[in-house]
Amino acid sequence: TIAVNRASASDVKYTDLVTMYSKMLMGGSYIWVASQSIIPKLMNITDGQGRLIWQPNAAQGLTNTIFGAPVIFNERSPQLNSKGDLALIDASKYLIKDGAPLAISASEHVKFTQNRTVIKAFWSVDGQPWMKDKLTQENGSYQVSPFVVLDVVSG
Repeated sequence: TIAVNRASASDVKYTDLVTMYSKMLMGGSYIWVASQSIIPKLMNITDGQGRLIWQPNAAQGLTNTIFGAPVIFNERSPQLNSKGDLALIDASKYLIKDGAPLAISASEHVKFTQNRTVIKAFWSVDGQPWMKDKLTQENGSYQVSPFVVLDVVSG
């Protein structure tokens, strides 16, 4: 993962988005993953000429894309001004492995006195990035990754 320091604390700026995009490993299929807590910041981001980059339309809804990539909001991402409150990822570079198959078992003993049977079902799944580290481009100086996150303001 490459962490991009944000331009200003508790905010998301156009320059943050551009820097994150420039650090992506090109050639993939990208998505933005974000905390719902940053929606007000995203809806008020302006470009260098002061134009809103997300033209919100209350009647038709949001376009939910940034630089053509979909934005997915969730409750598991860190809150605004935390590392990872906004991420740009290529999910095809994340491997998911099913572990043990679905297991189901029942026990009439756990809730015996209440005349109930307890059913337990579980499925083991794991995942990890395909690549173990950032990639350095052929020129030897610029690093890119399929996983880029917005970090806090540096130092």
